[in-house]
Amino acid sequence: MRVKSLSVFGNDGAGKKALIGSFIYKCGLELPQLKQLESEGIGRYEEIVPFFEKNGRPQSFYSPSGTFIIQKSQTPDVAFWVVDASDSSSWGSSAERLSAALSGGMLNPLEKLIIVVSKMDSVNWSEQTFKDVVGAFNAVNMNNKCDITSPHQSKAELTI
Repeated sequence: MRVKSLSVFGNDGAGKKALIGSFIYKCGLELPQLKQLESEGIGRYEEIVPFFEKNGRPQSFYSPSGTFIIQKSQTPDVAFWVVDASDSSSWGSSAERLSAALSGGMLNPLEKLIIVVSKMDSVNWSEQTFKDVVGAFNAVNMNNKCDITSPHQSKAELTI
């Protein structure tokens, strides 16, 4: 299996640690690691990342297409841009930050860039909220670096 790099970006409080923690918990833990998390009282996804960082463990998970190592990189194989669905005041600035990162070369995913709309549960899984987030990203010029589509899931995918 191929090892791929994954970088996660977005505003503070958008849910980056919870997203990473959920991937590690669901697809990356072995039984001894799970027991250690339980013995340390780690019970929430967002607590897993600091636990791994504190213990010097690599953050990784497995998928059908390979193993993903989570790392900070300008040129990861795959990048996630996390947007908080419950904070409508941040959508436009988040889209502008992404556009600037792409056009300025600060972010250049080799395979795929995925916009993840997090915290949809806090807006009662509102389809309109999701469409509004997608609209905020459509309104920003991405300098032809990507096309935005909106699948029937809680994310809009940018294909580079």
